[in-house]
Amino acid sequence: MVVEGTPGYTVSILRKNCFLDKMADDYPGINILASQTAEWNREIAQTVMETFLTQFGDEIDGVYAFDDGMGLGVISALQGAGKEPGDVAVVTCNQFGEGWDAMKAGWHSGSNKQSPIDDAILAIQTAIKVANGIDVPALQGIETPKVLPSNVDDFERPSW
Repeated sequence: MVVEGTPGYTVSILRKNCFLDKMADDYPGINILASQTAEWNREIAQTVMETFLTQFGDEIDGVYAFDDGMGLGVISALQGAGKEPGDVAVVTCNQFGEGWDAMKAGWHSGSNKQSPIDDAILAIQTAIKVANGIDVPALQGIETPKVLPSNVDDFERPSW
């Protein structure tokens, strides 16, 4: 199952295409039963997942949600359906504090550390360089390490 962000939005397009490419290359046996937008909204994601559970029931063993907020909606739907932690793997991007808590409780199978604080620092540093006439690369990256149940304690609980 895939719970997507807003259609046409660059981040949604990239997350979907990269996910599908990775699945095709490294996990060709995985069958994606359905994919639907939840518009980056937790409540909509819960409704989408409730519909998926009605349509596919126990066929669902994993869900990729494009961000942690939607992943938390997915987890709420799983809890409401009487699922237990670990029954369905839930993987997201940009872990929130509540997602960190859900991972510690066994509901969340994987995410990544993507900090708005790190994003803001890079943006400010870049703006200062540009204002001072210093060339900057067209694209800059920030490390976004994997957060898994096995290493979640290595990361501070996000405040967002």
